[in-house]
Amino acid sequence: MARTDPQLKLRLSPELKEKVEKSADNNHRSINAEIVQRLEASLSGRPILGVPQSEGLDDDERALVALWRRMDEDQRRSWLLLLERGLNSNAA
Repeated sequence: MARTDPQLKLRLSPELKEKVEKSADNNHRSINAEIVQRLEASLSGRPILGVPQSEGLDDDERALVALWRRMDEDQRRSWLLLLERGLNSNAA
């Protein structure tokens, strides 16, 4: 990203600013690079798996996250019901 790229002023709560700063530090990025990476991932619809919240996920869990994010609200509700029924039948 070049310094000639358009700039945007942004207001954040002190708490959110601190979270962004910590995340940028954990990911060895500048605050700007952290915000840009998260916005690009969010707007592209691809999972944000390079951030600390996804640490510890195995490949199957990452695949589930990717599927979940492609579902609409009705599909998500149906899937959750199905999983809940499966867990309840295994507990019996």
